[in-house]
Amino acid sequence: MSLNTAHANDGVLLHAGE
Repeated sequence: MSLNTAHANDGVLLHAGE
């Protein structure tokens, strides 16, 4: 995942991914 994608979906990808 790129920083842009993770940052755009701050509460989704970051929490779902970790």
